[in-house]
Parts: sequence; C-alpha cells; structure tokens
Amino acid sequence: MQNEEQQSLKHDFTFGGGPTNSYYFANGLGITYEVMFQPSGHLFPDYPEFNRDVFEFIIRIEENILTINPPADSLLPPTIAAIFRDFFKREGAVVVYICDSSDGRQAVRFRKFNSWYSYFEGRGTPLMKIDLEFEDKDMPVYTSLIVQAKHPLLQRIIVAYQQLILWADDPDKQ
Repeated sequence: MQNEEQQSLKHDFTFGGGPTNSYYFANGLGITYEVMFQPSGHLFPDYPEFNRDVFEFIIRIEENILTINPPADSLLPPTIAAIFRDFFKREGAVVVYICDSSDGRQAVRFRKFNSWYSYFEGRGTPLMKIDLEFEDKDMPVYTSLIVQAKHPLLQRIIVAYQQLILWADDPDKQ
C-alpha cells in the first residue's frame, strides 16, 4: 500500500517519444511541461562506443495559462525522479544536463535541478551524478553527468565528460 501511495505522490506523465524522447505532464494549475532526452552523441564524437547512448536532459514549459512564473510545486521533484527512472530503463543511457545560462538565472536552475536529483537520490538509485562547471563569456555554465553506477564504460564516460568540460572552459578553443 505504501508503495502505491508513494507512486501516486507525483504528477501523471506520458511518454510521447519522438526524436527527443519526450515526456509530458501537467501540474493541475494550467502548466504543461515537456521533459526531453535529446540525442546528443555529438558531445562525444571521439567515443563511438557510447556516444549513441548520450542524451541531453531538457525541461521546458510547453503551456502556461497562468502567464506568470510557475508557483512552487511539491510534486515536481517526484515526477522528474519517476521520469528519470523510466528513461533509465534504457540500457546504457548517459544523460548530460547543461544549465541554460541565457538569462543569468543558471545558478537558480542548477539548485532546482540538484533538489530534484537529491529527491531521486534519497530514494535509492543505481545512478551517479557528477557536476562540473565552466566559464563562457565570464558567466558560469553548470553541467551534470548522470549515468548508471554500474555502466560497463563508466570510467571512459567520466573521462570523456571531464575532457568536454575542460575543452569548453578553454578560452582558446577553436
């Protein structure tokens, strides 16, 4: 019964699929979200052994009839956690999160993302998360790598991620 109760303490979501592996859910206040896992093998072109399994996590508001910023929603973290659980049923998936920094609110977004992940992590997870940041035009860009802790290529994936961030942080990159 408790497991059923915990399962219901989230927004219902649907998997829409498509080229961005999209999930959709509404919060009951007129806000519809799209959670995407966009294929992003281009981030690791030198690692063909796993680059086809790399996805970028993106969350966006698809519809907001409130016309204001969404209010706090205690069901958002368990919903995101459930979506991650569902997506990681995919064998070998590697997820990269790159915080949007276009409006200078990247630190707020990163804290929110970390709170979602800590909700997930607090319920026991076979996943691990590594956070790294780099500077772009004197602005911090926050990133996370999320991968199955028992992924057979875990060490190579971590090295590739670190190299990607070092490259992004290099002011002389081409």
